[in-house]
Order: sequence, then structure tokens, then C-alpha cells
Amino acid sequence: ALSPDGRYLALAGPLTLTVYDLATMTELWQTDMRGLRLTDVIFSFDGAQVISSHQEASIGVVIRDTLTGQLERVVDRQDFGASSVSSEPDGPGLALSGANTPTLINSTTGAALWRGENSTFDVAFHPSGDQIAAIFSDGDAALFDATTGELTQKLRRFPFASGRLRWSQDGRYLTAEAILGSEIALWSFAPDGGNMLVGTFLGSAVAWLPDQNLMWVGLDAGSIVQRAPEQADVTPLGMNAGAGVRHLALSADGSILVAANETGRVQIWDANTRSLDGTIDTFYAPDLRTMDLSNDQIVAGTDTGQVITWPLDGPPQPIIREGHSVPVRDVRFSPDGSIIASLGWDGRVVLWPVNGLLPLEVITVDTVAERLRNAGANSFDIVGMMRTERISFMGWGPNNQSLWLATPSAVVYLDAAGGASILNAPSPISAMDTDLIQGVPSAVIGTSESETLFIVRPDPFERITEVPNDDDDEADYAVQFVRWTDDGRRVATLTERGLTIWSTQGGRLYNTDRPLRQPLLWIDDTIWGVDTSAGTPTITVIPLDQPVTDEAFSPEIVLSGHIDRVTDLMLSPQGGQILSASEDGTILVWTLPEIDAP
Repeated sequence: ALSPDGRYLALAGPLTLTVYDLATMTELWQTDMRGLRLTDVIFSFDGAQVISSHQEASIGVVIRDTLTGQLERVVDRQDFGASSVSSEPDGPGLALSGANTPTLINSTTGAALWRGENSTFDVAFHPSGDQIAAIFSDGDAALFDATTGELTQKLRRFPFASGRLRWSQDGRYLTAEAILGSEIALWSFAPDGGNMLVGTFLGSAVAWLPDQNLMWVGLDAGSIVQRAPEQADVTPLGMNAGAGVRHLALSADGSILVAANETGRVQIWDANTRSLDGTIDTFYAPDLRTMDLSNDQIVAGTDTGQVITWPLDGPPQPIIREGHSVPVRDVRFSPDGSIIASLGWDGRVVLWPVNGLLPLEVITVDTVAERLRNAGANSFDIVGMMRTERISFMGWGPNNQSLWLATPSAVVYLDAAGGASILNAPSPISAMDTDLIQGVPSAVIGTSESETLFIVRPDPFERITEVPNDDDDEADYAVQFVRWTDDGRRVATLTERGLTIWSTQGGRLYNTDRPLRQPLLWIDDTIWGVDTSAGTPTITVIPLDQPVTDEAFSPEIVLSGHIDRVTDLMLSPQGGQILSASEDGTILVWTLPEIDAP
């Protein structure tokens, strides 16, 4: 966010909030936001305060002095926090979005002046201060009276899921930036109060010029252009952010433009001369969902569909790929580290060159079915796989040309020679792990019924082992996560009731009802998992050199450092370090065996 006079810049990351003095390009202050789930940051109408919104428990808004960072007020939302905040153009009012909103509060007293009833994604004060625009999570948008909270107008539905709202300076136009994709919707407002959806145009960020209906528009390719609201033509300006533009902010007089790109680099432009005055690098990996390691790089998949790689050593120089329109479910380096496979929750597998931005191949259930037909697979098996529509799990075979894939109903192996094999599952597949076991590509499959496990190997493609469930408990527990040892002799599973270790020859070796959660990591005779019983997640290391029951549960090591949900654990290829990632973008590196602190 840029202060109205263009003097100060506030940058919000997942862990910190930092304010810079742009006149001297120096940092004024930084405060730790770890665990507060910062969602938005703005300046007050007079620039005297920095206001951040949060989606953590009851914290809605935190107000700090712009020059010192001193805390002035915390506004308690008493529900589920806030996803964005907008300041009244000339007063103390703050509009909040989130659950059970829009809500208008007085920033001086913290009192709620009125509350809405529907969940909103973003809110924006009209330049006059008389109305508040709100866009709901389903894409509907509306205007509310800023004094009473009364609904005054409904807007034609936003053509995408939801987006960030921006008013033109005269209040005649309203834009919404899609949160996924690169489309911007535009509404116009007539003097008699009517409105219409003008249409959509390409772009990822907007800033309106003062005193004239022109927009700065940031593009996914990195360019910054100008356009009039109801014209198709754009004006190239020779300005480039270096990567996809994610945010634009303009000073009140239109003289300073700030652009943030997808790598975290922030540029400060003289908007009149269109010259670059300075840059600030603030890279972070937001909303981590999953990760993997090669010998020299980390790859991470995010909640916003990005696939990011950056080096293990040296300063972050990330490559950010817009891979999926949904959260990334899994990412894997190929055996030689030259290709990345990413799986989205839409069931699409995308193969990427490790140092490139463009995909090598996109694999869907349809492309798998075509390859199976060409390989002469049983048509009944193919139809059964197609019925479930989506790829749910993936894993590499022994080389860059072989892949394991699983849908809820079947396991598929794509080999290096272009062949393909399919095997129907005895019950719905709920987890999969793949590896090279004793030189043979193998997959262990967990199912949603009675903790059933089975092991599959190609050539011939068949189910070679089913791990029997010897539990007398008649309840069915779906396998939520499965991981086996490098030698393939033991398998760890997580279900709703806890952790179980199995012998692949049959039989239960260990179990505990302790609330361990994925991910899991094997290191020699220890299993590493995430324990949430104390509220804050801790990484728990359990020795498994002899059978244990829950009554004798005694973690060997308990590591505390994350505040948000831990999403992945990984052993470095050299074996000397553990990496743990959490949803707030934090990656901690732990050194073995002295592992008291990250």
C-alpha cells in the first residue's frame, strides 16, 4: 500500500509488515506478523496510520503509527477476522470484508456501526464516502449505504469466482481483479444510479489515475500499460515489472506508481516521466501447500496454483509458474532433477522444465485414457477410470519418462517406452506412495475401507501383496496418508484414529491414537510426524526400534517452531538436514543430529 502523499510504502508478507520511506529508500520499521494471517494493508485517509487486516481468530484490524510502528489499537472482530479493509475517504470509518460482513467500524473507538449478513471477499469505499462496494465469495457484488448498511444496488455477477475492487477517482467506474487468472471486470455507473457490467479485459492489477478516467493496468507478462475504461486499445508505456504484475498502487496526486510482481520484487516508478526510481526485493513463498527437494533446488506448490522453484543455497532467485487455477496438491522432481511434475486439485498433471516457465506436457484423465487405448488396455478398465474423472495421486517411476498415476478407482503406470498399464482398485484409493524398491518401481496404495493396503509393481502389472488388517475393530478408517521405508519392508499410514506401522509381509507393528497428522517422514528407525494435540503444531519424532502401544507413547524429540499448519516435511538429499514448511510461508531448516533449534 502507498500512503496518499506517496511518501511511505507498506509491504505485507506472510511473516512481517514493513514500512519504507520512499524519499530516502530506507526501512522505517518492521514488525513480526507470524501467526496473525495478515490479509491486507492500507493507510488511513491522512496517511498517519498503517492499518492491517487479519484472518486469525478474533483479530480483525491492527492500527499502527506510520512513522514509528507503535501499536495504537487492535479492533476485535469477535468472529473470523477480516479478509480486507478499506478506509473512509475523509473520516475514521473502516469497512471490513470476511465472514458475516461487510462491516463498518469506527477506527477511533473500535465500535461496529453496522454488520452485514453474507460472507464477502473484498470491500471498497466509494470516493464520496457515501457508499461501500462489496464483492461476495461467489462473485456477486453490491453497493451498501455507508451510514446505515442498507443494500442500495446489486451489480451484475462478476464473471469469475471473486476479486479485488478498485473505484475510479470520480466514482463512475468500478473494477474487480480476478484472484485467479488474468481478467479484470468493469462496471459503469450512470448519474441516475443505474449500473451495468461493461465487460472484462486482460490484466492482473489496476490503479486509477486521478482527475481522468484512465487506468494503469498490470499484465501477467510483466508489462504496465494504460487504457481508457470503455475502449479496447491499450497504450504501451515501455514499463515492465520483470514478472507478472500482482499489485499496483498510485499516490493521490498520480505522481508515484508502485508495482509488485509475482516474485515479490517491488518497483517505484515516477508516473510522470515513467522512469524507475528504485526497487525493493521481498521474495517469499506464500500459502505453501506441498514441496520437494532436488540436490540444489526446492520446488513448492501453493494454494493459489503457483509452482515455485528457488535454489537451496544463495539468495532467492525464484522461478514462479502460473501452473494451476486451483491449489496445488503435489509437486515432485524427476529422478534426475531436470523435470518437475505438479498435480492440481483439478486433476491435471503438468510437467515443467526445472529452469523454464512453459509446460512440457499436460496430463489429464483423457490423455491417460488415450494412451491406455493405444497400449491395448481393457476398455472396461478405461471406462471405469474415466468415470472418476480426476487424477488424485502421482509419483515418478525410475526415470523421466515413467509416471505412476492414480484416480479413485484405478492405478496407472506410464512407462518409458510409451506403454501404459491399468489396474482397478478393490476399493476407492485414498493415498499412494511410490519408490524404487530393490530396483523395481513400486507403489503402495491406501484405500478408504478398513485400512486396506496393497502393493503394485509393473511388468507384469499386478497387485502382488495385500497387507492384511488384523484389527478386531469393525470400524472402517480411510487411509489418509501412506509412506514406506526405502527398503520397502515397512509402511506408515495415518487415519482418523492415528498412526499405524505395518510390515509389508503382513501384520501391524505399531499403532497410537495420538493425533498425528500428515506429513510423515521416515529416517532410519524413526518416524517424523506433526502432533496437534497441544494446539500449536509440533514436529514429533518417534523411535520405532521396538513395538510400542499408545500407553507407552514417548516421542524422542519434539520440535516447536511453526505457528500455522505444517504442510510438508522433507529430508535433504545429503541426509543432514530436515526442511519443514507451513501454510504461512515459513520454511524451517533443522540440522541433524544437533536439532534443538532451526
